[in-house]
Amino acid sequence: MNEMAIPDVSILNDIATL
Repeated sequence: MNEMAIPDVSILNDIATL
């Protein structure tokens, strides 16, 4: 996965957790 995609996924995961 691209380095740029990692933070994007992390943000989505944080939102999904909520």
